[in-house]
Amino acid sequence: MKFLQTVQVCRRGAALWDQVTSGALETVPRASPQGQLHHSVSVLAVARNSQDYSFLLSRDSVLMRLRQAYRCVSWNPSPIHCWTDPQNILDPSCHSHSLTVCANHSSAPTW
Repeated sequence: MKFLQTVQVCRRGAALWDQVTSGALETVPRASPQGQLHHSVSVLAVARNSQDYSFLLSRDSVLMRLRQAYRCVSWNPSPIHCWTDPQNILDPSCHSHSLTVCANHSSAPTW
């Protein structure tokens, strides 16, 4: 794999992690124009939310959805890594949920 594919989604207010994850997965390239499926060797998810630990309750579901969407290769036993941060670095006084995903993905940008 050669391409780092990144996406970030931020939702203010009482967002659910399922909604945040769905927003991030909307932009994942699934296949090439020739129909070849894209795959990932490794995926890093960084979840941030304002002073609550709701992500920990949804963690397994979010990581499973990322693993499926990015089609992680079968030969990597630990393709998904997750970091969490209880601080909203953009606006510490605002209640928000943020998910940043970086993947070593086989898709190339099409500009």
